[in-house]
Amino acid sequence: MENRSYSIDEWTQIYEEAIDNGPTYFLIKGNLPRTWQKYHSGNGEGIWFAVDRETKERLEQDKTGENFYALLTQKSVYHPKLNIELFNPNIPETRPLLLEFRGAFRPVLARSELEALIGKET
Repeated sequence: MENRSYSIDEWTQIYEEAIDNGPTYFLIKGNLPRTWQKYHSGNGEGIWFAVDRETKERLEQDKTGENFYALLTQKSVYHPKLNIELFNPNIPETRPLLLEFRGAFRPVLARSELEALIGKET
């Protein structure tokens, strides 16, 4: 099956199918910064990511200073190179992206991932 973005109705269906065993992943919002300045301020393109239960619980505790893996669930306008990494429940080997916890704020794409996209910070 081809990698693609899922509509809210499709995510709802996937979620409902998982209710018997509990969902295997949860959707969170994270930011994909376009520049290093946006990275430092925590701003960027808001994107939905899929994470496991443990990560979701850690996010709810406003963790900071740690990294975690998440799966991209929608296409990025800022970073179209990432669009080949879209999460598809039928393709379990999708590469996860590394994000940083930012406390009470949205998580942000990790420094190493951003370096691979836009180059080293000058």
